[in-house]
Amino acid sequence: PRLRLDPLHGIQFSIGPNPANPITWISYNLPYPQRAEIAVYNLLGQKVATLASGLQMPGQKTLIWDAANYSSGQYFVRMETEVPDAGLGTIRLQSIVERVVVVK
Repeated sequence: PRLRLDPLHGIQFSIGPNPANPITWISYNLPYPQRAEIAVYNLLGQKVATLASGLQMPGQKTLIWDAANYSSGQYFVRMETEVPDAGLGTIRLQSIVERVVVVK
C-alpha cells in the first residue's frame, strides 16, 4: 500500500490491497484526539459508505471496507480531519484522498 503523510500534523493514511477484490484495509494514524471522517465516494462524487465518523483517539487504526456489494470500478476514499491552524487558534478541515479500484 502507498502511504500518504501529512508531516505538518503527523497524520498517516494508507490503503491496501489495491485493487480490492473485494476487501481492502484502510490504515491511519492520528497524533492527537481529533474529529475525523473516512468515507468512500463513487466517480460521481456521491458518498456510498461512511467507515468512521466522529471524535477519534490518537494512535494507529485499521478499517476494513468490504466492497462485495459494490460494482467493479473506481472509488475514492477520503479522510477528512480537523487540524489546528497554527498561529490563528482556529480549526480547519484537511482532506486526504486515495483512489481504490474494485475488481470482481
